[in-house]
Order: sequence, then C-alpha cells, then structure tokens
Amino acid sequence: MKPFDSNQIIKEIQTGGEVALRAMYPRYQAVFMKTLRGHWQHTFDEETLIEAYMEAIANFYIRVKTGKLTELTNTVDSYLIATGRNLLIKEAKLRGGLVQMNTIGDPPDVPDEDTNEEHKARMHKAFARLGKTCQKLLTLSFFEGKNAEEIMTSMGYSNLNTLYAAKARCLRDLKKIF
Repeated sequence: MKPFDSNQIIKEIQTGGEVALRAMYPRYQAVFMKTLRGHWQHTFDEETLIEAYMEAIANFYIRVKTGKLTELTNTVDSYLIATGRNLLIKEAKLRGGLVQMNTIGDPPDVPDEDTNEEHKARMHKAFARLGKTCQKLLTLSFFEGKNAEEIMTSMGYSNLNTLYAAKARCLRDLKKIF
C-alpha cells in the first residue's frame, strides 16, 4: 500500500476513513520513540513514551475530527513529536524532574531481547488486572483495530468524547498498575 502524505491522512480521517490512521500508527511510532528517547536528559521509561505516543495520536485524531486541524504545513511525524514533547515536558514537571533536551550525544541503547520479554510479561499481567470494560475497550482499539465509531456502538457509549475519556482513563489505570 502506498504511504499516505500528511494532508491525505487528514482528509481521510475527516471523511470517516480509518485506513490512513491505522497505517500511520506503526509508521510513525519508531521515529517518535527514537527522537524523544534519545534527546532528553530526563529519562523516560518505555511505557511513558508509548503513552505519550498514544496521546499524541489521539490528540491528532480528535483535532482532525473536530475540525480544529484541517491541514499541516509540516509532516504528521513532526506534529506527533511536537505534541509528544509537550506531553513529556508536563510529565517531567509533574515528576519534579529537570526538563532539558540533549543537544549532543547518541540515543541510549535499545533494550535487549530479554528486557523486551520481561516488559511484555509485565504488561500482560498489568492488563489482566484491569477491569473487564477497560480490557475490552483497549482490545478493540489496539489489538482488533476497530475505529472509534465501531467501539462506541459496540460498547454503548453515548458519544465519542465519552469514549475518548474512558480510553484515556483505561490507559492511565494501565500505566498505574504497570
């Protein structure tokens, strides 16, 4: 499948399409993680970076769907990185940490396979401790790739804002448990 450009992604989301959104999620994740992992003196764990990425994607989607974002002069990955950067600055301030970007130096080493397996096992345990509603919501959203309208209908939410609030709450709970 041919990659979508930034404005094609926006136009498809505006018209109710989800193909571009689903394609962009894995497409931009690596550059987002690498950029924000490697350029901060404040160390953020993998979960915080993943949460920031999910929030940046959700922010992008909501702004497009509500008409607040109709075109980009830059790229989607730049938008996501800037949004993620702002979210991480807020997170660092909440933690009481220093907020400075590194200007020199290589990104830290990528965790080895054992660390990734431990991470996955911890995530599975944390997910199992979530309530059934959150498990279903996150499964539909991230594992089955359902769009917001489908999830809203199948789970009986009254509107998209309620769905987004529930999803944010579930992600926050998952992070706390993890």
